[in-house]
Formats: sequence, structure tokens, C-alpha cells
Amino acid sequence: MIDALAFLPLHFVEDGMKYLKNSLPENLMDLLDYFDSYYVNGKYRRIGNDENNMRFRKLPPMFPPAVWNVNKTTLNDCHRTNNIVEGWNNRFSKLVGQKHSTIWKLIRKIKNEIDADRAQLALDALGEPRRTKRGQNQTIGSRTFRHGPFGTAVSARRYIGAGNFGARKFRRG
Repeated sequence: MIDALAFLPLHFVEDGMKYLKNSLPENLMDLLDYFDSYYVNGKYRRIGNDENNMRFRKLPPMFPPAVWNVNKTTLNDCHRTNNIVEGWNNRFSKLVGQKHSTIWKLIRKIKNEIDADRAQLALDALGEPRRTKRGQNQTIGSRTFRHGPFGTAVSARRYIGAGNFGARKFRRG
């Protein structure tokens, strides 16, 4: 259920963490504390050496929720991974055709890539449809959006937009 936090609206992530701490079994608390320290709330560090006066400073999480939360990305039907970048790198390396090419060949291939991008922009301006996602990726994306990341059979937009999204609501029913 920790992975479900990524789909909560950003302002509900801390509430979701509190809910998980109250509902998960005791043997998962170490994992939950680790995730909370590094990804949600951060840690506390003791400052000073005075044993009679203990002071703590709250440190931000190493990877704050704004970095890994995909709620808005999912609702806007955008890419949640960097697969599109990996695809471009793969295509460009095939276009160049060799590992260590000369700078002149690389410049020529970059110009070709720019021309291809301009052609795609021109097609977009004419209203030509873009290539759609392939099979499994499209199925997974639509299933996540249609059923929500928590297995509820309601539209994520309608559910969140209705204002009835609390920490208990994301629990599987």
C-alpha cells in the first residue's frame, strides 16, 4: 500500500502516511519508518551537546513527495516514467549508427533530427493524428486512470473533484 501514496493528491500524502502507520501490521513498521524518513516527512537531528537541553531540528526528506508523486501526471494522462526519453535515446543512437562517431557526423544527424521534429510539428499543425501508445502500455495506463490506483471503480477526476478524498478513502474496499 506504500506505493499507493504516489497516486494521492500531494496535500494528502502525509495523511496517507499517518493512515498507513495506524493500519499496517507491526512487522512492517521499520519499512514504513524508513519510507517516511526518506520520502515523506523527513528526519529529526539532535543539535547541540547539552545533555540537559535536548533540541532537535527537522530535516526535509531526501526525496520529497513533489519529486515522486504522480497524481497530477496520472490525471492529465501524461507519462509517469522516463521511457519516452529512453526511446528517443535509443532511436538517436540507431540513427547515428556507431558508438564513437565524428563530431561532423553527429552534427549532421542532429540536423536530421531537427528536420524530423519540424516535420512532426507541421503534421500536428495540420491536425494529423499522432501515433498512439502500444498495446500493454495503453492498457495499463487506461486501467490505472479508469479504476484509480486504489482499485476503486470510479473515475479519479470525479472522485477527487467531489472533495470526498480523505485518508481512509484510498484504502481498498
